[in-house]
Amino acid sequence: MSVWLIASLSVGIVVLLIVFLFVLHARKKFMQVKAILKNIKTQSGISPENLFYFEKQNGNLQQVMIAEFNTFAYYPKQKTISVEKNSLGSTSVFDVTALAHEMGHAVADENKSPKMGAWYALTIFEKG
Repeated sequence: MSVWLIASLSVGIVVLLIVFLFVLHARKKFMQVKAILKNIKTQSGISPENLFYFEKQNGNLQQVMIAEFNTFAYYPKQKTISVEKNSLGSTSVFDVTALAHEMGHAVADENKSPKMGAWYALTIFEKG
């Protein structure tokens, strides 16, 4: 192998390691914030389920379904927003905010937003 190739591989490995460490740190911080926000209740008493069906009644998210799984996510192929188990009826700020975030993905999908192109491209790795 050439020196250039070895140096390039070494730099690539170092960059990947740094990115991995940043991701681990960000995940740790996210889990800390999640633990705090799970205990704070919405002032209005709105739940993720109320928010979702309110938007559906107002003509948004017509093709989108909601289901309880292990995490909050939007699956464009299935047109489904998943929420964490036992969070549909929760009034936690975290649960309502996480659902609103995923609903944003669903609205962008319905509107065929060009800004979501890279995100859609990554869904080729999506199982199901």
